[in-house]
Formats: sequence, structure tokens, C-alpha cells
Amino acid sequence: MPFLLNKDRRIRKTSQYKTIYESGEKRVGRLLLFFCGKPGWYETRVGITVSGKVGKAYQRNWAKRRIKEALSVELDPSFPPSDMVFVAKKRILDASFDDIRKDIRALLSGVHNS
Repeated sequence: MPFLLNKDRRIRKTSQYKTIYESGEKRVGRLLLFFCGKPGWYETRVGITVSGKVGKAYQRNWAKRRIKEALSVELDPSFPPSDMVFVAKKRILDASFDDIRKDIRALLSGVHNS
């Protein structure tokens, strides 16, 4: 079953983002930064950030759509429920969909095991 980013599964408030940035585990990928909060929520919640440094509005929206789609494929339902934030780097605009999937897979592997 694919992971869906419906309203209940999105991180929306600035305070929630700040908490995850400050207390969460940080990983750096080739295309994305990944912050993962401590497990304990009843379900996984995801936030996606694409800053103005990445590009114009249509490029940022395109990047967000690609990240969401890659997450729906790569996020395993058995992943421990937690808050996570993905921050896009400028390189994401030149990456293929498979590259984004590989980066997400690498970032998610071993989280909460270290």
C-alpha cells in the first residue's frame, strides 16, 4: 500500500518544523537533507521544504511533487512512526526520478537503528 500524504500526515506548523530540526536526527544525501524526529507518534508525518534558493515557483512545486511521489513508493509501512522532514537541495532539479528514489531510500535506511 503506498504512503499517502493526506492532510493528517503532513507537518504544517513552523513550530513542528523547528522541533524536528533542533531535536531530530539529521542525515545528508546527495539531493536532500533529511531530519527525523524520535519515534513515538501513532503515524508517520512528513514535511517537505523547498526553499527559494532551489529555483522559481514552478521548479519548487515540481520538486515537491517528485519528492511526494518518490515517498509514496519508497516509504515502507513498517517504518517506525515518527515525524520527518525532507529539504530539497538545488541539485534535485537536474536529478531523475530514480535518483530521487535512491536518495530517499538511502536516507531512510538505518534510521532509528543507530
